[in-house]
Amino acid sequence: SCDSNARRFKMAGRQAAQAAQPERSETSAGASAPPYLVEPPSPTLADDTSLDLLEYGLPFNLPLLRRWLDVLLRGLHLLTIVVLGAALLGAPLELRAAILAMLGSGVTLFAIQFWGRPDLFLQWSGLSLLIKLGLVALMLVMPGTAQPLFWGILIWSVIFAHAPATFRHRRLAGTDD
Repeated sequence: SCDSNARRFKMAGRQAAQAAQPERSETSAGASAPPYLVEPPSPTLADDTSLDLLEYGLPFNLPLLRRWLDVLLRGLHLLTIVVLGAALLGAPLELRAAILAMLGSGVTLFAIQFWGRPDLFLQWSGLSLLIKLGLVALMLVMPGTAQPLFWGILIWSVIFAHAPATFRHRRLAGTDD
């Protein structure tokens, strides 16, 4: 039936992932290689670290759904950034509506990212997102600051997005386990 097929599919995914796991290389002293030299395991549809909807007979899994939702929301968020930029440069658009659209899409995108990574608040990337959302909200309260805030947030976002992941996902001081 559907349940037994889902279990078999899940088991086959686990076995394939285990078979694809690279051997950890040993150094001359016999210690394991540093984590950055070891390839991460290949993702599978049946990942034990997340809720697998295949187990419940649904034809998709939650991480895949979350990923596509994230991609669609990023596209929508980029659209709101362009609209706000156009409004700030004099296009006949209402500034307050453009700010609200960008803030709404940013909050929604943050929620999706937090759903996938609950420790986001403990990382530099989470702090950066909260600061950006706060600055966008400040545009609503102080519309005269909207243009410099917009360009500052845009530049910061580009720099931060291209910073090394080891920095972006580093835990904030005092939040180590």
